[in-house]
Amino acid sequence: MISNNCIDPFFKPPAPLKAQELEALDHIYRGSFHPFVTMRGCGLLSRTRETVAFFQLLSFSSWHLAILRNNGQFDCSLQCAAKARQKLKDQICDPNTSITVDLILAVLSFANSAAQMRDPDTAKVHIDGAQRMMRHRDGIRSLESDAWAWALLFWIETVSCSFTDLPTRCPAPIKYLAWYKRSNNQISQWIETNVVNPMVSIVFNDAAAVRAINAIREVQIMIRSEASKRDISQDAFFASNHILPIFHDLLAMLDHERSVHQEAFRLAAMEFLHGLQRSYCGRIPPSLFLDKLYHLLSTAELNWSLPDPTLVWIIAVALTSDTASPEHITFYLYRFRLLCATNMLTNFNKVMQRLDHVSWDIDILKRRTELLRYHFERVYSSCSDFHHPRDQSVIVVDTETMEVDI
Repeated sequence: MISNNCIDPFFKPPAPLKAQELEALDHIYRGSFHPFVTMRGCGLLSRTRETVAFFQLLSFSSWHLAILRNNGQFDCSLQCAAKARQKLKDQICDPNTSITVDLILAVLSFANSAAQMRDPDTAKVHIDGAQRMMRHRDGIRSLESDAWAWALLFWIETVSCSFTDLPTRCPAPIKYLAWYKRSNNQISQWIETNVVNPMVSIVFNDAAAVRAINAIREVQIMIRSEASKRDISQDAFFASNHILPIFHDLLAMLDHERSVHQEAFRLAAMEFLHGLQRSYCGRIPPSLFLDKLYHLLSTAELNWSLPDPTLVWIIAVALTSDTASPEHITFYLYRFRLLCATNMLTNFNKVMQRLDHVSWDIDILKRRTELLRYHFERVYSSCSDFHHPRDQSVIVVDTETMEVDI
C-alpha cells in the first residue's frame, strides 16, 4: 500500500514537469501544509490529479513554497495557473466533459486554491460556475450513488465558501458524518446534554445558529481530548468532519434575513472557527470576517447595554483574534468597556461566566483567555466605577449614542 505522503510511482503527470514544478509536486505529497494533508487523506488528491485541476494544485503548492521562503518568486505559480486555466476552458467547451463530476471537483479545486491564495473574486467565479454545473446535472440527487464524490464536493465547496463567505449549495452528507462521529466514540453524554439554552439570546432564534454553537461546544471538547494525545493537524478527517459542518451551518444563515445582532454573531463564529483551525490544524485564517464584523458594527446600531452573553462573546472573539489590527482593538476595546460598565462585570470571572453561556473552553483557548484578561485589566484600571461599586452614579451611559462618561 502506498503511503499518503509519498508520490505514487504509478502516477504519470499529464505533461513533462520542470524542476520547480517537480518541487511543487513533492510539496503536495510530502509537505505538512494542512490543505494538502487533507487532500491526501480524504482522497481528493487522487481523484483530481488526473483532471485539469492538476496544474492548479501545482500553482497553489508553488505559491505556498514562495510564501514560506518569502522570496517573492511566483513565476512558477503563475505559469502553472495559466496552463490550468487553458485546460479548464478546453474541457468546459467540450460537451462530453462539461458537467462531469470530476470537472466539477476540479472547478471547486480552483476555487479552493484561489480562496486560500487570498483571491476571493476569482474563488467566487469558480464557486458560482461549479454550482451552475451541478444544477445542470439535476443537483445533488445525481450523486446519490457516489457517496465519495458527494463527501468530496461537500468538503471542497464548504472550504472555499468558508474563506469567501458565500452560501453553500451542496448539502452535508449527514449519514457519513454521523457514522464518523459514532465510529470515533467521541460523543459523550456530557456533550449530548450540555447544549446551549436558546433563551439566553435572541441570536438563538435561528436554528442554524443553535446548531452551530452546539457544534462549537462539541468540537472544543473533542480538541481538548484529542490534542493532548496526538497532532490533530495531521488528521485529514478531523477538521473535515467536525469543523466544516459548523461552517456549513453558519453559511446557511446567509440564505435568510438576519438581524444585525445575528449577523455579528455569525461573523464572530466564523472568525472563531478559523482561529481554531489556525491553532490546531495549521490553516492560515483570512482577515475577511473580522473586517466585515468591524464594518457591520461601525455602521449599524446595536444596543451594547443589553445583558446578552453573545455580545460579550462577539467582543471577546474580536479582541483576541490573531488578525485584529490596532484600529480593530481600539474599536472593540471601547465596546468591551461599555459592556463591562453597563452589566457590572466587575471581575474577570463574571466575564468568563457570560462566555460560558455561549462557548469558551479555557483549556484550548489559553492564549485567547490570557489576552482577554489583559484587555479586561486595561478596562478595569480605566473605569473608576469598578473601584467604587457602591457609587452607581460614577458612570453615565447615553443609551441612544452609546457614549460613556466615566
